[in-house]
Amino acid sequence: MDLGEIIAPPVAHTKPNEKCPFCPPPAPVEYTTHAGEKNDSKKLASIMKSPSQLVPLQSGARPQTAKVGPNGYVQEQQKLEPRLEDETKFYTHQAHHLISGNQALKKSPMEKWILASEANEKDTGYSVNSTGNGFWAPSVPKELVGKWGPGKGLSNPQRQEWAEKVMKSANAQAHIGPHNISDPDDPSGDKHQSYDKYIKAKLIAISDRVKAWSDECYQCKDAKKSNKKPQATYAVHDVLDRLSNHLQTQITGSRSNWKIFLSKYSLAYHTPVCTHCRERS
Repeated sequence: MDLGEIIAPPVAHTKPNEKCPFCPPPAPVEYTTHAGEKNDSKKLASIMKSPSQLVPLQSGARPQTAKVGPNGYVQEQQKLEPRLEDETKFYTHQAHHLISGNQALKKSPMEKWILASEANEKDTGYSVNSTGNGFWAPSVPKELVGKWGPGKGLSNPQRQEWAEKVMKSANAQAHIGPHNISDPDDPSGDKHQSYDKYIKAKLIAISDRVKAWSDECYQCKDAKKSNKKPQATYAVHDVLDRLSNHLQTQITGSRSNWKIFLSKYSLAYHTPVCTHCRERS
């Protein structure tokens, strides 16, 4: 996905621009951002099942009801549909943060645009545990729960075989174990980056573009003239959700296209059909 599909290139404007992360003019409401370090899989699971639980479970988060503020502009994201776990499958699922909280979003340049910071006046009310950042990733077969780890009866080849059955059925990567997976045959990350490094690079590029928008937005210019900071709106939440959507496409679909990996099992499943190494040689 091109960066422009996540956040448009900045253009100078003297009235609200729907593509600007600082437009529309923000309403005078206080929110609390739940940033990277607030990563919580249990809360993510609950909020995916019932998006209306966002505010009850994430106090101060910006609601998602498309509410129009007193200034006449929409001040919230659109209402999100539930993302439900398919419990009919033979395998379990894990509530997966598409943008990793602690491993990627935390302390990234993008956090300064959702938190009160040196760049941003106030919290925007984003939550890393929002439905828009969640995916039910396939995991351990139900019959092997509690029997998967080393020393519990399964050999490494058996675990790989089972994981591949799961991935073939789900058409998605298995979420089993750590996902800071690097390819030993591609140590420079030329074609296969680790999941978290890939996200960090995207967040840096997005943050740079948000900054560029702040240089072009009339509201930000007015704020700077008054010795105030710019104030990002819920538009940055939409930007982050578009990144989340992009990440989901990278861990689903044809295994031959995978370039980032949620688990060692996913990398091993991809390797026999990989064309990337041949492109490098």
